[in-house]
Parts: sequence; structure tokens; C-alpha cells
Amino acid sequence: VFPETPDVKGLFSDDEDKRLFTLAESARAEYYRKADEFLELLRAGKPIDAARIRRELEPRLEATTAAFTKDVDHNVTLSERRLAEGRQIVDRSNWLIGGTAALATLLGGLVALAIIRSMTRSLAAVSGALATTARGTAAASVQLASSSQSLAEGCSEQGSAVEETRA
Repeated sequence: VFPETPDVKGLFSDDEDKRLFTLAESARAEYYRKADEFLELLRAGKPIDAARIRRELEPRLEATTAAFTKDVDHNVTLSERRLAEGRQIVDRSNWLIGGTAALATLLGGLVALAIIRSMTRSLAAVSGALATTARGTAAASVQLASSSQSLAEGCSEQGSAVEETRA
């Protein structure tokens, strides 16, 4: 009359779950057996015998319920433990990811600093070379201007001397 338990062999969390489920299943089977006996006595028209069996049904149902509740509580405890372990793994992963990101940022900053220093030195060298060239050009300009002025003065004097000679 009552349903058979489906095959649950591969569904046990651990040995304790299997043990608790087996006990609960045994209690349920006993309850079903007594319930079938009760129904058979009623069908056979034996209400006094059925009443005697009926008094045994309630404690067996309570025992079955308590056994399954104990098994469920065990599985809830296991689930909570595994959830806590999972959270620890997630927390460690977050720290690892954060540390890796911080390290990558630091290394990136150090590489950028090295590149900037290298570029600054190169630009300083180029700037120094340009300044030296500019100073040389300025000195040459001064010399050229002085020479041009001396040449102009010399030409002017020569022109004056030519004028004097003509006169």
C-alpha cells in the first residue's frame, strides 16, 4: 500500500548520513508495516484488533519523524560547515587577487618610474647638447659680429683714405 523508497545509495553525504538514513528508513518501514496491518484488520472487520494496532502507530510515526529529522539536521550541519569552508576559500581568493593586483600596480609604477627616469636623462643629455650648441652658436655670432664690425670699420677707413687721395 505504501510507496517504496527510491534508490538513494549515491546520495549520502557521509557514513553518518547513511547510518542515520538507514535507521530512519527502518523506522518508516516498521510504521508502514504496522499501518498495513491496521488497514488489513479494518478491512477484515476486526475493529478491536485494529484499535490495539492503532495505539502503536502514533509512537512509530513520531519515531520515524524524529529519525528523519535527525538525519536532516545532520545534513544541515554538514552544509553549514561546507558553506563556511567555501567562504574561507572565497576570502583567501579575494586576498590573493587583491595582493596580486597591488603587486602588479607597484611593479607597473616602478617600471613607469624607470622609463620616466631614462627618458628624463636622455632629454637632459639632448638639452645639454643643444645648450652647448647654442652657446657655441652665440659665441660664433659674437665673433662674426665683431669681425663684421672690424671689417666695416676697415672698409670705412679705406674708403676715407681713397677719398683723401682723390681730393
